[in-house]
Amino acid sequence: MFAEIGRGIGRGLRTAECTLLGGETAVVPDLLDGFDLGGTAVGFFPRGRRPIVGRGVRPGDILLGIPSTGFHANGFTLVRRIISECRIDLTQPRKGTRGSLGAELLCPTRIYTPMSEALADRPDVRGFAHISGGGVRNLSRLNRNVAFVLDRWPRPEGLFAWIRELGGLSDEEMYQTFNVGIGFVVVVAPHRLAEVRRRLARAGAPDALPVGHVERGSGVRVPELGLEYPGYS
Repeated sequence: MFAEIGRGIGRGLRTAECTLLGGETAVVPDLLDGFDLGGTAVGFFPRGRRPIVGRGVRPGDILLGIPSTGFHANGFTLVRRIISECRIDLTQPRKGTRGSLGAELLCPTRIYTPMSEALADRPDVRGFAHISGGGVRNLSRLNRNVAFVLDRWPRPEGLFAWIRELGGLSDEEMYQTFNVGIGFVVVVAPHRLAEVRRRLARAGAPDALPVGHVERGSGVRVPELGLEYPGYS
């Protein structure tokens, strides 16, 4: 098990272009009955580079979404509750799949460092948003003075459709809890869309696709479902 964990950490570090500076193992059976693995990342912003923080996001910009590999690391409090209440066996496959449900739930989170690095310092790239805790509402953190309209965001499929049906979850709860298939969003000027997609493809994201656009207003909207989320104050 420890060797497998080590290999997984190594793969993640290489993808994110990070270095492991140290670590510690504590055995505390009187406090913890199991394993608890935690990590912290620190870094710096190089002098002379232009940070992409969302201030330049404006109406007309395009939202490019890069697919996720599943739930990533968010929404598991709700997932565990539903699985427990429904007495789901994690060693068995979900209907229509082959591997165990447990393995499917633990599919590694996609790391978007190579994609964001490929677009750094581009004036036509206005913002990056990691769709993590808070779901699509995270977009409003980029710029609270515009509205993010998700008119082409995927509908729940696979694991997302499964947990929605199993837990009887509403669209509103789904989209503000899970990434629903898109783990990272790039906000780009419309006249540079094709070029940015080519750069993303070379960086490992040929699957990036338009998922919406920016309008005047505030918050996040999913028009097809009639959803409106206020921005973060």
